[in-house]
Amino acid sequence: MFWLMLGLNLLVAMLGAGILFWPGGLRALRFVLALPLVYLQWVMVPYWLLGCATFLSGDQACATWPTLLLGPLPVYQLLYGSLLLAGCMTYRLKRRQAGLANAA
Repeated sequence: MFWLMLGLNLLVAMLGAGILFWPGGLRALRFVLALPLVYLQWVMVPYWLLGCATFLSGDQACATWPTLLLGPLPVYQLLYGSLLLAGCMTYRLKRRQAGLANAA
């Protein structure tokens, strides 16, 4: 189960980075596709914490709470989710400012 979740998380990370920094057009589509990935990253950390308290308790990754709470995976997920969210918000603000400048 641990390796499955790690693989899924890395896939989501690669998709998020690829969508957000894809060169060329379709910027609105890129923004719409990146938001669910931000949400998924923010959901993954509580999933790990709750999962280790309940149905994942037999997994080796959940052997000790300090290892889980201070381990690299939850920290990575929070950092990646924050960066992706900041990138989406920055893109949206720039687009709004460009629209206001063109309207004036």
